Amino acid sequence: MELLIWIASGLLIGVFSGFFGVGGGTISIPLLTVIFGFSGYTHEGALKSAIATSLLIGFSASLFASFRNAKIWRPPVGRILTLAAGSLLGTRAGVLLSVQLPGTELSYILGTVLLAVSLYYFFSGEPEAGQEPNARVKETIFTLVPAGFVIGVFSGLTGMGGGVILIPALTFLFGEEPRRAAVTSSYMIILTTIFGVIQYGMMTPVFRIPEGYTHWGYLSLTTGIPVAVMAAAGGYSGARLLHRTASPAWKKSFAVILILVVADLFFFGI
Repeated sequence: MELLIWIASGLLIGVFSGFFGVGGGTISIPLLTVIFGFSGYTHEGALKSAIATSLLIGFSASLFASFRNAKIWRPPVGRILTLAAGSLLGTRAGVLLSVQLPGTELSYILGTVLLAVSLYYFFSGEPEAGQEPNARVKETIFTLVPAGFVIGVFSGLTGMGGGVILIPALTFLFGEEPRRAAVTSSYMIILTTIFGVIQYGMMTPVFRIPEGYTHWGYLSLTTGIPVAVMAAAGGYSGARLLHRTASPAWKKSFAVILILVVADLFFFGI
């Protein structure tokens, strides 16, 4: 029965991740927290393990989603590498904050920002035919690196991959078409999540690991590996669905996802 839950969870998380260009932590973290809670983990242990394990699952889903995306749109390699330069440092900072701070105040601040972004997505119109979205900030190394740092902090702190920050940044600040921003996000998440996985894996857990669970640092390999395998298949399928969905429908769907993230941040915290 537990294996069936892992299989279904992995597919759901993968489709979600591939379609929206996010790490899937909105689903995987609450789900894993509940699973770990019933398996003998302390509350803190369940939450921290869920955050770390979620990054492994997000890496798998985004990797296979990117295989599909690469067949449609060429990866913006220069932009991705520049964002990654900032995100690697940010992920390190986020991981350190995650294991030391409860993050209640940060949850409220971040939730307020994401709520404003979700409302913008939901109510903003589409550019006229042939008109490109307006860029509010010039895309340079001096703007992309700080953006990558903020994304990395969010990824390491929450286990959510950073897509819910990156996609609004690319569309609102740099004028990227929303679905293309989701594709860029999928590529970026490969980098931010794998770095976060390594960071969490090299740390010694401060909680007792229940019998029957194998860990690498904070990551539960017993749960993470089978869920990540299924998330890979789901991620590929989700990316196919992304390219078949019109931009206006995708934007409103993403706005709903942001509102769910906001609710999670306000009611459950980071």
